[in-house]
Amino acid sequence: MNSGAVDVERALASVLFEEAMRQENLDDTTKAISLYIETIAQDGTFVPAYERLGVLLGNMGLPEKAAELWEQALSLDPSRASIYANLGRAYEEMGQFERANACYERGMEACPDYWRNYFNYGVLAHEQGDYERAIQLYERSISLNPDDAMSLNNIGIALLCMGRVAEALEYFRRCVEVDPDGEAGRLAAGNLSLVEQDGFEDNLRVSLRLQEAAGAIIENDPYTGIAGLEEIVKERPDCWQAWFFIGVGRRQLAQVGEAVAAFQKVLMLNPGNVDAASELGVLLGELGRHEEAYEAARLAYEGRPDDAGIVCNFGMASLRVGRLKQAERMFSVAKSLDPGDPVIDNCMELLRHFGEDHSS
Repeated sequence: MNSGAVDVERALASVLFEEAMRQENLDDTTKAISLYIETIAQDGTFVPAYERLGVLLGNMGLPEKAAELWEQALSLDPSRASIYANLGRAYEEMGQFERANACYERGMEACPDYWRNYFNYGVLAHEQGDYERAIQLYERSISLNPDDAMSLNNIGIALLCMGRVAEALEYFRRCVEVDPDGEAGRLAAGNLSLVEQDGFEDNLRVSLRLQEAAGAIIENDPYTGIAGLEEIVKERPDCWQAWFFIGVGRRQLAQVGEAVAAFQKVLMLNPGNVDAASELGVLLGELGRHEEAYEAARLAYEGRPDDAGIVCNFGMASLRVGRLKQAERMFSVAKSLDPGDPVIDNCMELLRHFGEDHSS
């Protein structure tokens, strides 16, 4: 085949791939999968299509299919760093831990500066009880990505498991400093409060269970996570961190009413919690409880006015209760904070249509 024909095939594949990415961003997974398959059919060497198709199939609970695609991609381009991290996780999901270990080792050798391989390998070593090895891997991840707060939290957990309490507390505090409003920071804050209370041994037991159950939620395994978290709140009904992740898990399962109740519990125990207020505002809007959604979204906005997503959500809540000027102002602020977010553009377009409908 001449080079001109190859160039045409590559160009057509690129067009298909871009459209697949667009459909994926629009949450049309079925259409995206079809387009990624077409991309590969058009150009069998188009590695990004193998990678994204594997991600979508993995998210659908098909790790075997995902792993097959990622192995094909690495045979074409062994320097594709992110694929090793995803492939290792797929082998873990299939219970093939030796292959997962080998995959992470391959990734670290081929792409020594990619932090995610070290993090994922650290999690696996941690789960297998090799805490010293896990700490080494987490530390390497942090050296490559100073914002890797979850590694800080996980080092704290590993140190607790080894009985090194004072060192563990320092890592939890560092995690909270690095990620005060994120998932890792919330976990570390919960671990700190539990460990620093009286009855440390019992607190440690709860902390480890919270880490495991919340980790299942983060890894999109809500049934396992919720079961563990509900056991925790039976013993510790004031553990707001457990209630928060119950809310996240219920949302993953589209159990909106139960998710709302969980996030409301968080706000009872920890008033002003921005993340719980933000989640609550979105969910109440889905239930058509727009005035309540507005109040929750306003609370989140007041707590974190420089977060584009939260500002945009407050704009949508304002729009739904007819506060059009406020909605316009919030969307403009969100746009200035994150000019490239297509969701904000869609919200602004919705506001324009809404205004036209009400002016006609």
